[in-house]
Amino acid sequence: KTAIDAVYKEDKVDPIPMSLRRKYFLKSKDPNKKLYRVIPQIRSKVKFGRMNLMDSTYPINETFDIIFCRNTLIYFDRETQENVINKLCRHLRPQGYFFLGHSESVTNMNVPLKHLKPTIFQKTGHRWRDYWCYNIAKPFFETKFVEIIKDIIRKMNKYQLTEEEL
Repeated sequence: KTAIDAVYKEDKVDPIPMSLRRKYFLKSKDPNKKLYRVIPQIRSKVKFGRMNLMDSTYPINETFDIIFCRNTLIYFDRETQENVINKLCRHLRPQGYFFLGHSESVTNMNVPLKHLKPTIFQKTGHRWRDYWCYNIAKPFFETKFVEIIKDIIRKMNKYQLTEEEL
């Protein structure tokens, strides 16, 4: 519910640099509440949903720039994990990011992902620049959502990704 509403208490956004907070969050008008909400331009691009990872296909008609599948696969055997990751990757754009939990791994799996940092993987395929050239007319890219996410990841220094890794 918190993620869907995109409203966070001040202590949750404190680690985010002030410049990014000003750029990507709205502060509550009530100073007693100390709440922050993600700006509409980002909220409108984030999708939440439930699905059964054991289904043979997923009811998704689009591809995503980032997929978070954290602390979910640990409940499946290795073969099922590999199948689920491959099905999810069908909905991940070339060079898109795939996040797993710290206890999850793709080691020795036949999946279209390359390891960047602990828990962070990138789908193998076309470079972002090439992909953008072919899809420049799509309204989604006009929002520069991908650039915003890259900016947040870079500036938070949490994963210390280099420009080439992004």
